Amino acid sequence: MLMNHDRRREKGFTLVETIISLVIIAVVATMLFTYSASKANTGSPTAIQWSQSANNIHAIMERITADYQGYPRWKPNTAYILGSRVTPIRRDGYFYQPKTACTSGTAEPSTWDHTTPISESSDVGTGCTWRPTAGTPANPNPIMPLVELRERIAGGMANVSGEGQTVYYNNDPSTGMQYTILNNRYIDPNVSWDTASATATGFLKVTIQTSGNERLTSIFTGEL
Repeated sequence: MLMNHDRRREKGFTLVETIISLVIIAVVATMLFTYSASKANTGSPTAIQWSQSANNIHAIMERITADYQGYPRWKPNTAYILGSRVTPIRRDGYFYQPKTACTSGTAEPSTWDHTTPISESSDVGTGCTWRPTAGTPANPNPIMPLVELRERIAGGMANVSGEGQTVYYNNDPSTGMQYTILNNRYIDPNVSWDTASATATGFLKVTIQTSGNERLTSIFTGEL
């Protein structure tokens, strides 16, 4: 009886041995797959170029956004030092500076009418007194209007969108990368977010694309 039992064991693996073999095979397969994927990602020129291209287009859009935003929006109950610069919550085309170091009030100046800069105006409550210029009210400090941003995106060309063309931002090679303009158009969101408006509006839709076909879209709002 004992000899027969031993012969049966010699004919195949036990259940435990089978499970252990499967686990070993799975571990080895996972290691090989991970190694292969790593080599494909780190060794492929295409993957490296795609990563660089994606980083570059983000850098260009950040440059465009920073140029247009200019200065931060006014905030309530905020400490400002002398020399700080802010724009109204609703852009009016100018930036303002506090007359002295101060803490802003509960609401921005009611005299900011978002049409023309005011010589001096104070926040609602005990806040700051703001000047639109360090000189005279006749020479206020302007920030970039939407029409100028559109021209810079079009490679410095005035009165054109530049759509379909490959350019440097503001025709400046030091920005580091050319891009193709897919959209650089005024839009009316009440009508469509995709169709160009026949006239300049308070919204500019911008889509740019790299040579690697990575693309970004942003909507910029103008003075209202």
